[in-house]
Amino acid sequence: MPEAALAETPAPAAAPVATPAAEGGSQAPAAAKGLFDHMALAAPKEQPAPELGKTEESGKTVEPQEVKPSKVFAGRFKTPEELEVAYQESSNEGLRLYQESRQTAAKIAEREAKIAELEDQIKLAQSQPAFKELTQDEVKELLDKDPIKASEYLADKKLRDRDLIGQREKMKQDREQQARQTAETQQFIVKRGNEMAGSPDKYPDYEAL
Repeated sequence: MPEAALAETPAPAAAPVATPAAEGGSQAPAAAKGLFDHMALAAPKEQPAPELGKTEESGKTVEPQEVKPSKVFAGRFKTPEELEVAYQESSNEGLRLYQESRQTAAKIAEREAKIAELEDQIKLAQSQPAFKELTQDEVKELLDKDPIKASEYLADKKLRDRDLIGQREKMKQDREQQARQTAETQQFIVKRGNEMAGSPDKYPDYEAL
């Protein structure tokens, strides 16, 4: 090594000598300085945070994936297949209810017809004079005992049956006519109501009814 370099190199500092304290105590020795104490380590550089949307490897922009909510059909079904199944079940249920309502309406109409027939029979019985109808055995017995009286009974019964048939037919026609008139009246009311509802300028107070 060159002598000049050796001359410029500073000699290491001598260790301090401890001196007794003024009051008889001992003073703590100063910390020894090392050879490399004058050198300081460089602080680590802070790495900048990666930018949003960029990768560290390629530097290409990567758009963040947006989480889209799953699509719902008709407000409750997750797939078109589930919607189709629900629609088919709803159609079947609607058809069943329609058929059931038709059957119920037919039964109600049949019962109403029977009630009307019973009412007609009551009216006929009240309008006809008292008449005792004989059984077939009683008629045969009457023919053997009194043929003339039996003939009169058969003639009266024939006239009475004819009158009853005529009166029943007339009552049936009257009932059907009344039903037609009721239906026509209902249709007229509905039609008239629709016309008035569709003309608020002409009938301003109709909606308030």
